Amino acid sequence: CQALPGPSSGPWTPTPLLLPSLHRNTAAPARPEAPSPCAERCPGKGGNPRAMQLARRLGAWCVVAAVLAPAPVARGFHIVVSDAASRAGVALLQERGHRVVETGPLGPAELAKHEDADAVIVASSTKVTAEYMGQAKNLRVVGRAGAGLDNIDTAFAAESGIAVVRAGDGTVSAASVAELAFMHMLALSRRGLPGHASIAANTWKRRDFVGSSLTGKHLGIVGLGRIGKQVASRAAAFGMRVSAL
Repeated sequence: CQALPGPSSGPWTPTPLLLPSLHRNTAAPARPEAPSPCAERCPGKGGNPRAMQLARRLGAWCVVAAVLAPAPVARGFHIVVSDAASRAGVALLQERGHRVVETGPLGPAELAKHEDADAVIVASSTKVTAEYMGQAKNLRVVGRAGAGLDNIDTAFAAESGIAVVRAGDGTVSAASVAELAFMHMLALSRRGLPGHASIAANTWKRRDFVGSSLTGKHLGIVGLGRIGKQVASRAAAFGMRVSAL
């Protein structure tokens, strides 16, 4: 853990441990060889199995807590959680003495009302803009309860010394999206939705819903990133031919 000063103890410098690619002129630190003595305080650090499990489950929540928690301060930090409700995540922050304000999705005007926040955790609906970060003088960290960062101005955050963290590298969500893609492909090829509607109407006509097999079909994938690769591996399991750009 890296002890960080509280709100009243002077300027704060973000640690590059969180997301090195978003901090200019910083190099990723070497991984510690020995377990950290503060593994219990910072979930996910030091190799503690229970802490590692918590880190995987809470993602950005535990990193935000690790950034804000170690320093002894007179008051808890003010953390705004917008459209990213996780009871375990909120409990983790509250247990560390932070004041958590939970809201629904916030537009620019609504988010501006929380310009005194020390940290903001958002899902995909709330945009954390350069304008907001410029006004939020206490802001130390922005947490993304998910993988994508397109709703956060990461360039401005890096220039302003605001740490940006997210829930993992997107591998878990990529698998979910790939599974959703195959759910749709199967529903279309096997005429799942019309078949369900027919059963619900008690007018089942089996011959109308024979459909076709995915096996042997040629699947084209535009963009072979994390999601595209997950789709391709599942397509191979279905016996499909795959072409990707």
